Amino acid sequence: MTPAELVKQFRREVDDRVAPYLWSEEDVYHYLDVAQREMARSTLYFPDSTTADVCQATVIADEEWVELSPLIVEIRRAKLSSQRQPLKITTLDKAEQSFLSDDYGAFAGGAGWDDRTGTPRALITDMEIDKGRLVPIPTEADTLEMSVYRLPLNTVTTASTELEITDARHQRHLLLGMKALAYDVHDADVRNEVLALDYRARFEAACREVKWELLRRRDKQWTTRSAWV
Repeated sequence: MTPAELVKQFRREVDDRVAPYLWSEEDVYHYLDVAQREMARSTLYFPDSTTADVCQATVIADEEWVELSPLIVEIRRAKLSSQRQPLKITTLDKAEQSFLSDDYGAFAGGAGWDDRTGTPRALITDMEIDKGRLVPIPTEADTLEMSVYRLPLNTVTTASTELEITDARHQRHLLLGMKALAYDVHDADVRNEVLALDYRARFEAACREVKWELLRRRDKQWTTRSAWV
């Protein structure tokens, strides 16, 4: 369905088909946008390795931080363009616990890792929002190439002609998220906490089902490809 078709379906199901509407067009499209983003985040819906604005980042010499796209939900793999070996993707806690080992033959973990310089061998992803910490600090400019799970590329508005989630079954689940948001507004004419909580629970359950469906599909694809190697 197109966004317009999904909005019409929403109005039919909540009995809001005649103007003046209980929920404005802008609000309903906003609910659709939020629902699609929530599903993408919770299900890891969109794998991406090719969208440059999301999957590439500029590495600056002598700068430990690299700017990451706010659309990234999870980094699956990362490497420098100049290197063949992927970076170790890790967290600050693991770095502090000497998780940054000398597996790559470049440096040992533990104390002092934060001011080392050289060719980066690891990327810490949880120290700053929308930034990654390179370890060691790079001494040369480079490009960070990533495979990620991301949010939708575009915001859904009244001018949108398509959704990024195209599976009709999954689009139907978005209606649950839209209704949860619609009934949770601070407007006495439409606010209904019971319905909002019910639709929220049903939307979250639907997202869990979609996530497992995607995991099974990807695992099957991986198994099939591996069998042919």
